[in-house]
Amino acid sequence: PSASTETLHAYDPVRRKMVLFGGFGGTFSGRYPDVSTAMADSKIADIDTAGVDLLVSADPGCLMQLEGRMSRTGSPVRVRHVASVLREALA
Repeated sequence: PSASTETLHAYDPVRRKMVLFGGFGGTFSGRYPDVSTAMADSKIADIDTAGVDLLVSADPGCLMQLEGRMSRTGSPVRVRHVASVLREALA
């Protein structure tokens, strides 16, 4: 089977445009590791361009994919689940 990153987008209401998913997608990263890595690298490039030091998401698969890839590439960006951030803020 083949995969196209062009079909794996979501709408970002803040940026008001279509954005690329992080590339994990359940079994997607196992079935298409090269495409998955390229998608993660594209998302990480956007994160680096934004200049953030903390990535927060509610999607565990996305967090695992991006944190793993950022770790392998030496990115200093920290990755947290939104529930962890809220728990710490309310403590």
